[in-house]
Amino acid sequence: MTQYTEDDLRAMFAQNSVREAGLPPRVSEIKRQGARTRVRRRAAAGAALAGAAATVVALAGVVLPGLDGNPGEPATDVTAYFLTGVELPRTMESTYGPVSLIFGQTYHSVGEKVRITFRPTSVHTGFAIRCADLKAWVLVRDAKGTWNDLTPCVRLGRGLQVQYDQSSATPDWLRAPQNLEVWVFPADAPIGSAGLADKCPLADRRAGRCDGPWDREAIIAMPERLAAQTGPQRGLWSIGIYDEEPRPGS
Repeated sequence: MTQYTEDDLRAMFAQNSVREAGLPPRVSEIKRQGARTRVRRRAAAGAALAGAAATVVALAGVVLPGLDGNPGEPATDVTAYFLTGVELPRTMESTYGPVSLIFGQTYHSVGEKVRITFRPTSVHTGFAIRCADLKAWVLVRDAKGTWNDLTPCVRLGRGLQVQYDQSSATPDWLRAPQNLEVWVFPADAPIGSAGLADKCPLADRRAGRCDGPWDREAIIAMPERLAAQTGPQRGLWSIGIYDEEPRPGS
């Protein structure tokens, strides 16, 4: 049986208490109007709930680090916070077979250092980076302190940028958390072509100011000085750390 609240019936009764020619109110008409009012209320409530649910879905799993270069956290379980446009897959093929994501996160600023900490599950750990601006510049220092070549993000490809093996992993690779230092610079950073002959003439070498484009060797030696010149800027990019699934009992 259809239920009506007392307020519904009172409101409809009040609206229909005075009819043309002094006719008495019709109960059937009151009930129909009460039903229409209740339907409108339910529709409005449903729309509000749907909007709230959409907001929750859109934001679920998203962490936006601040402009201070929020570091990654050690990966014990899979942690993945990716925004649309720079998302990374959960699994990826590699030279040593399929690897799975053990840590991943999106950052929303460029022009500053980010330190990623992770715990490898094998000596075949690898990492991949995606940038919303494919012309952004990427520089990574690995766990051995070795810098990769400063390169536009578009040249990194869609697979793993680096993957370790038995000879390249450090002796404590499986015994301790490992770190990566990542710099992503904006596409319009004053970076010269590879092998720039003038080696970036400096107005003040101690301060690290540059009169022209920075040569890449100087940037690798002191990325923080280029960062001081460009400053932190808005720009999305993601990093994913991949590794083999741990073997049972390991």
